[in-house]
Amino acid sequence: MKTEHLPMPSTQVVNRPSVPKTRFLYPLAAVCVAALLMSPTSGEAQTGSTIMAARATTGDDIGADKAFMKAQYEPVIRKHHAAQKAFDAFYNAKIAEHCPTRDQYAHFGSAWRYEQGQFVEPSALASWNVETNVVVTDEAYAPQEGRYRFDFSKVRMTFEEAKVDAAIKSACERVHAAGRDFLAKVDPVIAQKDWDNAFKLEGWAKGRLSPIRHDLKIAMNKLSPGDFSEIQLALMNGARIS
Repeated sequence: MKTEHLPMPSTQVVNRPSVPKTRFLYPLAAVCVAALLMSPTSGEAQTGSTIMAARATTGDDIGADKAFMKAQYEPVIRKHHAAQKAFDAFYNAKIAEHCPTRDQYAHFGSAWRYEQGQFVEPSALASWNVETNVVVTDEAYAPQEGRYRFDFSKVRMTFEEAKVDAAIKSACERVHAAGRDFLAKVDPVIAQKDWDNAFKLEGWAKGRLSPIRHDLKIAMNKLSPGDFSEIQLALMNGARIS
């Protein structure tokens, strides 16, 4: 049996492993801790009660900052909501006055109906409760620290009734014209009981309302008080003053 020659144990003296020289960190840490516990004004050690008092003062400052900002945005939210409600009521009344009713350009029987379709949904810019708007702004949109000044100059607080009325009337006149055209085409088809072509004409008539609806929407975006987005943008782009 062949015996392998194993290396003999080393007789070299083992040196101690080198240790990184980090002792300077400990005094630095001590200085940092001391700095946290020292008063920033007198340099004296702060007790637990003085630290809590400082935190309480900071909380008061935050409350004052929030009150400063809320005094800016709350009146804007309330005035804008009132303008939205007034616009909704006016717009919906004018749509009812100028536009056709649901059945005006529709023919139907016991088991069939062909119609031009509804032109627009009622306006509902205003939320159901302005108090909710204020609370949500407090918690979600307004800055939670610091003091800011906001520019709400782009938020529309009014609307011109005459211009809104004219835009609605013009759109509704186009809807009436399209409706009369639809009935003139669909009546002979219905008389022949050609239901397939009557269905196609209905789709054609509804499609003709889309560009009219689009034009009215563009006009109302310019004339109405608009939604909440301008207020949100103003809150997001406030100028910090402290």
